[in-house]
Amino acid sequence: MAAAALLVALRPPAVAEPAASAPAPRILPVGAVAIEPADSYDVPRTWTGLVRARRGAALGFELDGKLELVRVDEGDRVEAGEVLARLED
Repeated sequence: MAAAALLVALRPPAVAEPAASAPAPRILPVGAVAIEPADSYDVPRTWTGLVRARRGAALGFELDGKLELVRVDEGDRVEAGEVLARLED
């Protein structure tokens, strides 16, 4: 009987087995990026406001009539003497 008690006392402690229901660890991919020193960097900025033209022009025809053709859009750059629109004959 004393021998049995001695064997139980000298037995190494039991190692806990991992639970079968424990999920396996998730391995995530890792990317590497090479870095280089820079002399400057950009800072994006946003402003709220209204943009107005520096100059404007009031245009018109000497005769009444319907417009047949408009050759330019608002904001287009034009030269002096350029035809902008034409009236029906």
